[in-house]
Amino acid sequence: MTTDIRKKITLKKNEERRILRGHQWIFSNEIQAIAGDPASGDRVEIHRCDGKPLGFGFFNPHSLIAVRTLSTADEPIDFSFFEKRIRSALALRTKLFPGSSVYRLVHGESDFLPGLIIDRYNG
Repeated sequence: MTTDIRKKITLKKNEERRILRGHQWIFSNEIQAIAGDPASGDRVEIHRCDGKPLGFGFFNPHSLIAVRTLSTADEPIDFSFFEKRIRSALALRTKLFPGSSVYRLVHGESDFLPGLIIDRYNG
């Protein structure tokens, strides 16, 4: 019988304040515990010290930014997730820069895709 161990990080007491205000980074020194042995790039659940869930993000054990939060909802982080976020960024840039074919399409945290930058150069 296989046991499904969820990959999750638990924050230290009071370290959730920035996340609750919309900040998308969790620093390695803010983590109290790591469960499920997540590897670099794995999706992890994010929990407060009292166990209450905060969201989901990508884990990087080799960086001071240990988790980049992607969502507060329990949703698949898959192709459709990224497509929706990128299309939303495209709609905003099209509105901000009508007729332009050169602009920053995805601007990381501003488009709720922390760490991702996509520039558009004439298509």
